[in-house]
Amino acid sequence: MLAKPVLLYDAGCGFCRRWVRRLERWDRHDRIMCLPAGERDQVSGLPPISNDALERAMHFVSPDGRLHPGGQALPAMLPYLPGGRWLRPLFVIPGVQPLTNRMYGWIAARRHGLGPASPQCDPVDARPPGAIASTRREPSDGSRRDDP
Repeated sequence: MLAKPVLLYDAGCGFCRRWVRRLERWDRHDRIMCLPAGERDQVSGLPPISNDALERAMHFVSPDGRLHPGGQALPAMLPYLPGGRWLRPLFVIPGVQPLTNRMYGWIAARRHGLGPASPQCDPVDARPPGAIASTRREPSDGSRRDDP
């Protein structure tokens, strides 16, 4: 069992980091641990997840160890977020979850090209095989990029 749910994400992707920062702002009670996928060994109790699976999608891990990859992560994490319980019923409407999964897959496949070009975002092809980014990197000029 985990003390709280964990969201594993691609820290080598600027688009992913931006959305994780937004999620962290929404999670003002700190109920979800957002963790770069490459640092997952720091948390005991996480189920095994392959690097390939983590490269394809974020994974939300419930405290009981259940995995919710990609588009399935959104309704799974909503109960932990302020106001999220009100949004979760949308996912029982026929077609909403399959549409969410398709949209997530489309975005995930193109995430390295979305948003402003950034040296922080490493396309999968530029990484060694099986590599998962582990920590947030700052621009080489020493400045910090934050959301506007």
